[in-house]
Amino acid sequence: MARTAYSRNSYDGGAVQASLATALTDGVGTTVVLANTSASWDSLGTTYGFWLSIGYGLQSEEKVYVPAQSSAPAWSTGSVTLLNVVRGQDNTTAQAHDASVPVVVVMTATDLNEANYAVAQTVGKVTAQGDILYGSGANALAALTAGTAGKMLTSGGPSAAPTWVDASNVWTGATTYTVSGFANYLVLADVVLTQPATAFTSGAVTLSAGSKTVSQSYPGTANWVQYISTSFVTSTGGSITASASKNTGASGTLSTPTLTVIGFN
Repeated sequence: MARTAYSRNSYDGGAVQASLATALTDGVGTTVVLANTSASWDSLGTTYGFWLSIGYGLQSEEKVYVPAQSSAPAWSTGSVTLLNVVRGQDNTTAQAHDASVPVVVVMTATDLNEANYAVAQTVGKVTAQGDILYGSGANALAALTAGTAGKMLTSGGPSAAPTWVDASNVWTGATTYTVSGFANYLVLADVVLTQPATAFTSGAVTLSAGSKTVSQSYPGTANWVQYISTSFVTSTGGSITASASKNTGASGTLSTPTLTVIGFN
């Protein structure tokens, strides 16, 4: 069974040199029998796979990957049979080996390259306090710079990067908001027209909120208040502004529009 990239290996820094008990007559056999192993190998092969060098230091040196064995290897017996060994690893060639050639537990370029890549993808990506790492693809990370104070982290879904958004999904109390981080927005806006006691005339009020505009006519009578409102749902974020006006020559006083935006998914 070939090793899965970025999977964990087992190591033992104290494992003494062993040897090949049975010759390997070709480069395709996947069963390897070792001699002269000892208890110093006890941490190898019970849970994770490991790397061996067969013919260590010789011209015929071959690196192999040994997957975790179905039963714990009895290293202290001195003779151990390893199954499903993957031959010719770490830029070496699978080939024949004589019995008694040295066998050593090793670290490979695969280990070092994966460790170096992990450092580059983690510590190397963080350039400032507050940076957050997220998955940008298979076996890859990207850094999201820190959001401004009070922002919260929101998922963009399985195929998009996360983003910082306002900590609340409700924006209210002003006439303009820049909103983001939600799939949909409920927009509510209203304005109040107050007619005077004298010099009153009829007219119409226009109220706009985002991309929607409504108009409402009113009569020329004294001392009354009229409320104009609109509401709608949109999936378009960004800048949303509320504004109101009345037609030229019409009487009455308009209040500042009230705008509320509620984000939801």
